[in-house]
Amino acid sequence: MRKVLLATTALVAMTGAAAADVTVNGYYEFNYTATSDDRTDTYDTMGDDTEVHIGFNTTSDNGLTYGMKVEIETSATDDLTVNNDEASMYISGDFGKITLGENDGAAEDGVLWSGNTHFMGAWGSSVTKKNSSGTAMLVDDHVYYGPGGNGMKVKYNSPNVGGFTFAYSMEDKGSSSASEDTQASIVYSMDMGGVGVSVSAGMNDSGESSDTNEAAFQFIQLTSGDLTVTGGRSTHDNASDSADIDTTLLGLDYSVNDQITVSAEYLNSQNGTSGNKDELDATGFGVSYNIAPGLNFDLTHHTYEVTDATSSSTNNDGSVTRGSIKVSF
Repeated sequence: MRKVLLATTALVAMTGAAAADVTVNGYYEFNYTATSDDRTDTYDTMGDDTEVHIGFNTTSDNGLTYGMKVEIETSATDDLTVNNDEASMYISGDFGKITLGENDGAAEDGVLWSGNTHFMGAWGSSVTKKNSSGTAMLVDDHVYYGPGGNGMKVKYNSPNVGGFTFAYSMEDKGSSSASEDTQASIVYSMDMGGVGVSVSAGMNDSGESSDTNEAAFQFIQLTSGDLTVTGGRSTHDNASDSADIDTTLLGLDYSVNDQITVSAEYLNSQNGTSGNKDELDATGFGVSYNIAPGLNFDLTHHTYEVTDATSSSTNNDGSVTRGSIKVSF
């Protein structure tokens, strides 16, 4: 690590950006997921997730701050696969921040849903979106905020004005038939009698193609001391799947101490399309334990029930338990 930093610092100095701050960090996570449900397939799996992030930032004499970041993602197969997960540059100042490249869309900035043990990004299993015959269910397993992912885009973040922040992003794929994802979000935060209050709203529209996805969401989050309560709702229209999905979730996070955080949540997702009213109900709890600096253990357990609108014989219910241990630097 020290050799990497020394070499990087020397390289930056030679290129004339001696004031640049160079950062190198990353993590490796090993996880095990055990699923028990009405399906005959086994979903007990081991997996991993690895990323290395390299970036720099500097401030010029005229007050502009600018830099870049690359996120390198690896997956362990028979041959180690290395992918460029995100790569972007940014320029910021009193006007706000402009980001160019492969990065998250603007809707991400309005998602007030955090913690290691919640639905979003916590357990990674698609089994809850399938019925007992393995057919995909037309429901969402988190508050839906857009299919844009890390595609090439232009993004703008406004400065904080009276507690308000705004973000907008756009992808242009160069074809009238391609999905050109547009996202926007707004967040307002304030303190009300010692309770932190944040509300947000966002949207995305994936363009004029036949598989257009359109979504909108709203969040409210209350924080008092060590307790955080979050509520969220989204609507999601998918033209290609004839889906009109409404999703609601509630979450609680409580910091027991500096090392342990516990959480609980409830989610309901329904497809309101005539003749295809699939539904998912799920509840869960989790604990996150910071064993030592850079060493963390997470454990989650969720139970769920999916209802197949077209065939009750393929309804499904079960549970997913996931444990992961993560080292980071």
